[in-house]
Amino acid sequence: MDPDEYAFGDATETRVVPVHVASQQRNCEQSVSREIQQLAAAEQWRHPHFLDSGVSTTKSGLSPEQWQVFSTMANKWRCLLRTSQSLMAMCLYGSSTFLRFPTRPLVLQLLIALCLAPVFALAYHALSMNRAGSYYNNFVEMFTELPRLFINVGRRDTDIYRAEIDHEQREGIVRTVNGLESGLLFLLANWATLVAAYSSGYMASDLRWRYTETVMFFVLHRTLGANLLKGRYRGLLQPESMWLFQSDAKGADCHIRPLTAHPQPSY
Repeated sequence: MDPDEYAFGDATETRVVPVHVASQQRNCEQSVSREIQQLAAAEQWRHPHFLDSGVSTTKSGLSPEQWQVFSTMANKWRCLLRTSQSLMAMCLYGSSTFLRFPTRPLVLQLLIALCLAPVFALAYHALSMNRAGSYYNNFVEMFTELPRLFINVGRRDTDIYRAEIDHEQREGIVRTVNGLESGLLFLLANWATLVAAYSSGYMASDLRWRYTETVMFFVLHRTLGANLLKGRYRGLLQPESMWLFQSDAKGADCHIRPLTAHPQPSY
């Protein structure tokens, strides 16, 4: 028998199969096994997360032309929603600059900003009409469910998470900055500008100073909503509030609404 051949079968019938054929069979079986594992992983991230919010879990019925219309309109509405919320946050921030006491000690001014941050977060949440987010259903849970968010962030450097985000965008899910994120940004911006004004001898109540820092706050808030981070760091600054864009096949009847329940499971 050729050394590159193996014999299969019983004593009554022996079938000689070349080694390279047996190797091809093994490679084929391994390839099929990998495909099955990939399909299983795909089914895992295609879990119907948003059923409690009445979100359709597939847009597969759209033709390429209809999908192009849907995608274009969704991008426009996403940009409009994020920009309008950032403008509203800018107005709130500008109003807060009139509540300062520049003649008081710096520590007292920083404490006042700290006390105003929760008020700012609540006002933003109400005026922005945000409701549910990626891990919470209301304003209170935004704070009480923070441990769940920290757990989720630790898992956001995986391919599964990136597939989740791509999937939710195809379904028309729009992420925006929530009250907690806006409150933290408000606090950091206030503290930074107060310290900078104190160090430079400039008055934090000066009108030009107020205009400058208010515009800077708008830029920071809008940048946070856009989430410029990509790749494995995409989930670090991901906005957590969620809205749903819906449109007919022709893109004529478009509307967007906040989700009323967070995805199950959260991610």
